[in-house]
Amino acid sequence: MMRFQKIALLIILTIVPGLVKAQAEPVELSLSTMILFAMDNNPDLLMAQDREAQMDYFVKEAYADYYPQVDVELAAGREFLSPTTGQNPTNLGKATLNVNQKLFDGFVTGSEIDRRKELQNSAAYDTEKEKEDLIIQITDYYLDILRYQNVVATTEIFVAEIDEIVGIIQTMFESGATGKAMLDYAKSRQASAYVDLNEARSSLNDGVSNLEFLTGKLPPFKAVLPDSFDPSNLDRHVYIDKMSAENTLMQKSTSEIEAMRHQLQGEKGQYFPKVDLRLKAEESHDDGGDVGRFRNLKGTVNLSYNIFDGFNKRNRVGRVSRQLTELEHREEKIFKELKKDINLAYNQIAAMKESIKVVNLEIKSNRALQMLNRENFRLGSINVIELIEGEERLNAAYNKKYQLQRDLYESIYTLLITTAIIEDEYFCETCDLTVEQ
Repeated sequence: MMRFQKIALLIILTIVPGLVKAQAEPVELSLSTMILFAMDNNPDLLMAQDREAQMDYFVKEAYADYYPQVDVELAAGREFLSPTTGQNPTNLGKATLNVNQKLFDGFVTGSEIDRRKELQNSAAYDTEKEKEDLIIQITDYYLDILRYQNVVATTEIFVAEIDEIVGIIQTMFESGATGKAMLDYAKSRQASAYVDLNEARSSLNDGVSNLEFLTGKLPPFKAVLPDSFDPSNLDRHVYIDKMSAENTLMQKSTSEIEAMRHQLQGEKGQYFPKVDLRLKAEESHDDGGDVGRFRNLKGTVNLSYNIFDGFNKRNRVGRVSRQLTELEHREEKIFKELKKDINLAYNQIAAMKESIKVVNLEIKSNRALQMLNRENFRLGSINVIELIEGEERLNAAYNKKYQLQRDLYESIYTLLITTAIIEDEYFCETCDLTVEQ
C-alpha cells in the first residue's frame, strides 16, 4: 500500500510542473508528503534496516548449538611401511563419520539465544529511532521553508512600501519640499530593506536545498501549515508516562539491559558440568599394512567439569554484573534527560503560544498605527523617519511571528514524536486539536 501511494505521488509530481507553468502558481505539498518521499530511499534508514535483518541471522546462528554437529573425513593414498617388513606399498582408504550432540551446557545456549533476541529488538528500535530522527529533520527543514516563504512574501510587501515612500521623498526633494538628508535616510533604509529581502530569499533557497537532500528533486511548491495539535489538552504527566513506556531510546535501553542479564546468566552457566553425546563410525582398508577391511562404531556420553580455572569464571561473572548495573544507571539517566526535555518543551510550547497572541496584537496595532502614520504624513504632521520606522516595526513583527510559529510547530512535533503520541505509520491523520495561530 505504501509503495502504491509513493508511485501515485510520483506520477502526480510528474504532471504537476506542467500545470504549475500553466497556472503560474506552485503546487502545495504537505509535510506528510515530504516525509513520504524522504523515507522512500534514505541511506541511514536503509542501513538501519539492513542491520536489523543481520540480527535475524545472528539469532539463528545461536540455534545451531541445539542441533547435532556432523562431519565426515575421507582419506585415500598409498602407504609404505618399512622395507624390512618385506611388504610392498599398499593402497589405503579410510572414512570416518563423527556426530556430536550437546545434552547439557549449563543453560548457556538458551541464555545466548535470549541475549541475541534482545539485541535483535534493540536493532529494531534503532530503525525506529532513525525514522523518528528523519521525521524531525524533515519537519525542521520544512518549517524553515514555510517560515521563509512567509518572510519573503511579507518583505516583498515591505520593500514595495519603502519604494513608494522613497518615490514620494524623491519627488518632494526635487520640488524643494524636503532636504537631501531626508532623501539619503530614506534611500539607506531602502537599501537595508533590499538586503533583508535578499537574505530571506537566500535562506529560502537554502531550506529547499536541505529538504531536497533528503527527498530528492522537488517541483516548485508552496509549504502549508502542518496538522495542528494543542499539547496542553493533556497533562504533562501523560507525556512522561507515555515516554517511559514507548520512547524508542527507553525501549532500546530496556532491551540492552535484558540482553546483559541473559549474558550474565550464560556466564553463571559456566559453573555447571557439560554433558554431550559423541558417536563415531569408522571404516578403513589396509590402514597400517595389508590387513584388509576394518570397521568400528563407537558411542559415548561425556561429562566434563572444570574444577579450577584461576578464578576466571568468577571474574567474568563480576565483570558482566557491573556492566549490567552500568546499563541500569544509564537507563535512569536517559529517563531523567527525556523527562527534563518534555517538561521544558511543555513549558516552552505554552510560552510560545502566548507570545504568538502578543505578536498578533502587535501586528494589529502596528498596522492600524501605520495607516494613521500615512495619513499624518500626507498632512505633514510626521516626517519620513517615523513613517519608515513604522513600516520596519510592522515587518519585524511579522518576522517575529513566523519565527515563533516555526519554533512552536517544531517543539510540538518533537514532543509528540519523542513521547510516541504520533508515530511514522500514523502521522497526524486524526488531529482534532488546534494550535493558536
